Amino acid sequence: MQDGYFPIGSMAWFFQWGVVLFLLGGFSLVGWLLTEKQRVKFSKGLGYGLFFLAIFKQFYTVTLGMWSLHSLPLELCNLMAFAAVVALLTRNQWFYELSVFLGFIAPLQAFVSPAILYGTDSIFFLIFYLEHFLTIFTPIYLTFFLQMQPRSFSWFKVPMMFSLVIFPLMGLNYLWGTNFMFLAARPAVDHPFNFGDWPLYIFIWCGALLASSFVISRCLIILSDKSK
Repeated sequence: MQDGYFPIGSMAWFFQWGVVLFLLGGFSLVGWLLTEKQRVKFSKGLGYGLFFLAIFKQFYTVTLGMWSLHSLPLELCNLMAFAAVVALLTRNQWFYELSVFLGFIAPLQAFVSPAILYGTDSIFFLIFYLEHFLTIFTPIYLTFFLQMQPRSFSWFKVPMMFSLVIFPLMGLNYLWGTNFMFLAARPAVDHPFNFGDWPLYIFIWCGALLASSFVISRCLIILSDKSK
């Protein structure tokens, strides 16, 4: 099956953003109405739910007879989803910062030019949006409802440490003929940062992610100062 994707500016593209914003507003309202103890329980519920989606996707792929090495959850958004699970369940500082600086921007960029693997299967579409939405909502919830804050210069340290994952994934792509994190070839989607031949586009993406991390850190500082 071919990948399914929405061209930027299409009716489906605008509709998906409407749904995403509606869910963000709805989940944020729920978080605002909860007590402190309920917010902790809700955090764990989100974590278990996100973990279930990741496991269910693997089993669903097997039942369709479509599972292969390409199905392994080694894409950037998959890794950020697992980071979000750990952050939600344990409130670990490092995984929280990973969710803030990479787990927020990576799935957000995926909504800019969504590519849903395994075609237009409705179950895969639902899993794609729920996984990506919950991964985006995780740093928002942990920051504004559970009062977690990133440490100084974590906007730089965390992406730099995570970048070490690139090299073993390149090795796996070479050995298995896969394209995890699109490190072997650019995705066939319309995106402002999706240009240049290999490996130029990889450096462009890394630079964009680092710049985004810095912008997020500055926004959090401004919001924190205003709340005092």
